[in-house]
Amino acid sequence: MLKKMFIILSLLFLPFACAEGTVAMDDELPSDTSDTDTDTDTDTDTDTDTDTDTDTDTDTDSDSDSDSDVGGCGTNEGDCDSDGSCKDFLTDTANCGGCGTTCDGGTPLCVDGTCAACEDDTLSRCEGLDACVDLTSDVSNCGECAKACDTDAPFCVESLCSECESADLTKCDGTCVDLTTDPANCGVCGKICEAPTPVCSNSTCVDSVPMDLVDNTTITLTVGVYNLTPTCYGSQGQFNGNDGTIMFEGTEYVLTTSNNYIPGLTIPSEPFTVEVTAGTVEMKCW
Repeated sequence: MLKKMFIILSLLFLPFACAEGTVAMDDELPSDTSDTDTDTDTDTDTDTDTDTDTDTDTDTDSDSDSDSDVGGCGTNEGDCDSDGSCKDFLTDTANCGGCGTTCDGGTPLCVDGTCAACEDDTLSRCEGLDACVDLTSDVSNCGECAKACDTDAPFCVESLCSECESADLTKCDGTCVDLTTDPANCGVCGKICEAPTPVCSNSTCVDSVPMDLVDNTTITLTVGVYNLTPTCYGSQGQFNGNDGTIMFEGTEYVLTTSNNYIPGLTIPSEPFTVEVTAGTVEMKCW
């Protein structure tokens, strides 16, 4: 009986106990609205890749050759008529230096891309002539255009009509001679050098021609007697020539095309004399 009453009472008070338990549960788990934790991540890591290497090719190497090489033409050429034919700007008188530049009048030639009177600037163009001439030596245009040299002075020498082919020569008895060295015409036509002064040197008759023989220097000797002062004494010397005969220290040496070199000479320490009796001889010491 008591057990039944306890069960009944327990059932009667059960709702109240649950309500109170709920409240208690609520009290034990209140809403946490007071948590003011404002811990904000202030890490402003702005690690930005600033590598601006754009690898730009600044190579502006361009062919600045003013020659247009039009139509497949080469250097200093151009297809001026647009027909595939290349004009040479260096020599074409209708396209001298470039398309359309014409050479005419006093400068009818195209030389290295420039209109010129003649191919050689030492020459002159005379009116009416097809060729350029040298006024310094042309016997038909001696000194000036159309001035011809006659039979009395048939040579044009340094723009003047002359009896002889060189300004250094003078005509004596129909023959052009050098008055500075010719012993038969020494200084003037007809003056003969005889012993004891058989040599004509600088237009004067002397016994011998004074001359220095310098180390490693070749001197040329024509017919005559030479008094040589050596600076290479005691050393070796040699003769060269194709048609000369020379006397040296009592020995005659003959030079020909097949025997044109005589080495092994000992140069005296004092001035000495050599005589060329024919042709021309070269002498050297070292």
